[in-house]
Formats: sequence, structure tokens, C-alpha cells
Amino acid sequence: LSGRFSVTLDARHPRSGAVLHGAAMASSDRFGIFSLPEATGDPELPEVVVEMEEDGGFSLVQAGMTSIAYTLTITDSATGAVRVYESGTPFCGAADPHAFGD
Repeated sequence: LSGRFSVTLDARHPRSGAVLHGAAMASSDRFGIFSLPEATGDPELPEVVVEMEEDGGFSLVQAGMTSIAYTLTITDSATGAVRVYESGTPFCGAADPHAFGD
């Protein structure tokens, strides 16, 4: 989506409680994959997938493939709007069909 959105992922280490920063893995302009190498020891292990689609506005789909609680922060560089999403049930995802208006 022409680099309009930036996405960060933070998590809490399940044993120590330390803040972990998700590492973005190579992806496309519409989706991204994050690993949590500080928790898993593997920088190539996908833990969270995020997809943005343009459909009159912008919708978000995210899927967590981890039991580690995480927070996604998405910033729209065109409007400055910020959305924050907390993980719900482990190994689950969520959708926000109206994440950002046009």
C-alpha cells in the first residue's frame, strides 16, 4: 500500500516478563510477518502475520501463531491515525474491517 502504514509488534516474555520487540521478516507491501527471536531463539520462525487490504477504506487481518501475548501498533502515515491491537486467545487472530477510513 505504497508504504502508507507502519506496523510494530511488542510482546512480553512468558517467563521473565521482559518486553520483546518483534522482528519484521521479508514480505510484501500488503502483508508482514513478525518473529520473536528473543523468546524463541529463531529469527525465521513466523509468530504473527498482519495483512492490510484497501477496500474503500483499509481493513486489517492479523493472525497469531504463538501463545505469547503481543501488541500490534499500526500507524497511518497519511493521517497520523494510530490503532493498537492486543492479542486475544493464544494461537488466534482478529479482523478489523474498518481499521482506517479513507
